[in-house]
Amino acid sequence: MPSRVEAARCDGCGICVFLCGAWVYEADPATGKAVTTRPEDCVECFICELVCPQRAITVHHSRRRLREAAALAGGLADPGGSVDSARTGDGPRETGR
Repeated sequence: MPSRVEAARCDGCGICVFLCGAWVYEADPATGKAVTTRPEDCVECFICELVCPQRAITVHHSRRRLREAAALAGGLADPGGSVDSARTGDGPRETGR
């Protein structure tokens, strides 16, 4: 599961429910606290983890998602932890300008 809400810390503010563009969370009708209802839809953007005032959410990134991000970044990110060509100057760079 990519994200987890620690119920004991969640105060039910709803920020994660409101900000999650993937609709991963819903408020539990009984407690008002956030519940991860669609973990498979999590895109691991970490917004929920960053904005949670109670620090009740933990996002765990998956190796598959890291590989997808590396492919989208054109090899600039290396989930294996080795130094990539963009940092060593061995490959072409795009400045984006």
